[in-house]
Amino acid sequence: MLLAVTACLLSAADVSAQQDSVRTLSARDSLKYCMKQGRNALRARRPEAAFRWYRRAVRYEEPSAYLALGNCYYYGYGTQRDFQKAYNWFYKAAMEGNTMAEYRMGQCCHYGYGTHRDARQATAWYRLAAEKGHARACYSLGLCYRNGDGVDRNYRKAAELLERAAADSLVAAFYVLGTVYETTDGDWRGNDTTALACYREAAAKGYAKAQYKLGNFYETGRGVTRDLDLARQWYVKAAENGDTDAQYRLGRCCYYGLMGMACDYREAFRWMRMAAAQNHARAQYHLGLLYLNGEGVKLDSEQAFDNFRRAAEQGYAPALYRMGKCYLEGRGVRADRRLAVEYLRAAVRAGSSEARTELMLIEGR
Repeated sequence: MLLAVTACLLSAADVSAQQDSVRTLSARDSLKYCMKQGRNALRARRPEAAFRWYRRAVRYEEPSAYLALGNCYYYGYGTQRDFQKAYNWFYKAAMEGNTMAEYRMGQCCHYGYGTHRDARQATAWYRLAAEKGHARACYSLGLCYRNGDGVDRNYRKAAELLERAAADSLVAAFYVLGTVYETTDGDWRGNDTTALACYREAAAKGYAKAQYKLGNFYETGRGVTRDLDLARQWYVKAAENGDTDAQYRLGRCCYYGLMGMACDYREAFRWMRMAAAQNHARAQYHLGLLYLNGEGVKLDSEQAFDNFRRAAEQGYAPALYRMGKCYLEGRGVRADRRLAVEYLRAAVRAGSSEARTELMLIEGR
């Protein structure tokens, strides 16, 4: 009798264990199915469907599902962008050790997305992910050490982290690594040859900022034999890839006839307009000059004034001076002596000697 009861109990236990296994298997399969459908929906450019699948997936309490739903809120995939909700889901995933979520938490704390900006917390989260080999976390933490953001500035640690990110083929890391090796500060001694090699690596992969830097090195002969032809070639590549500094540099060379280039106002106008459209203050100022003098473009005082205004709003001293002159002479705007004096005084505070002279003439000093 005892043997029969024991057998029955064992049989019931086996059945219960099998049922638990089936339930576990069912939940795991359901999670995989939801996640797969979410990924398929994203690939098919159906973000709303992806969002619905990921909302189902989080029911199974899996960190990868929390991360996926957090990304939907972070980027606004299939739903209204909501950094607070993104932060909450990233936090749930990060607390369970999800590396990508730890990196996302670093971003949220770094930029104040869904929480108050806290650079120290950001570096703590970046460090967790970086220690697990996450390339972007290494890059972000390297930037923090370079800039002294949330940690004491340390170029040696910055270089170590950025080299790890670069080893993972993160192109931006090569560029930032170049800026680190270009720097000399305290006990950190830069190395132009190493900086040049980093820029060259990033430039070869189409990174516009690195292409501009290469142009600058060849123009000045820093770490390499001076070569103005190569400098121009790299500036053009960078400018065509959208780098505003390169666009402005080429425009300036065309405007003043620098680097062996002939003075060409039409080309100057073309490059300056590109950079000005991206809010480059010096390009906006020079574009204003071109419109003001009718060089390379039809004379247009109103366009000149508008470009001077945009540059002046960024505190650029020559543009503040030109705004004062425009108000004084009524060029592109109705003459207004009071506003003219205000702009000229602002230009003086920003360091314009021309504005100081103009003010002395106006005020009779």
